Amino acid sequence: MQVKVKPVSYFKKYLPEGESVITKELSSPVSVAELLRLCGFPADIQPLITVNGRRKKPDYVVADGDEILIAPPAAGG
Repeated sequence: MQVKVKPVSYFKKYLPEGESVITKELSSPVSVAELLRLCGFPADIQPLITVNGRRKKPDYVVADGDEILIAPPAAGG
């Protein structure tokens, strides 16, 4: 199973040098939270997560071909 992780904003610092997307081969389904740890993101981040353009929670189990966007949480006042 293959999925893509695209971090934006300050989460880009976790990308391999020169890359804009992390492509990950998985042998079994994992949650988005587990996937992020496998990709080298710290366990304590709390990003806004979209999968194939739809908002998801960290416990969402990814499927083959999913594209996961990781963004900072929205803030404002």
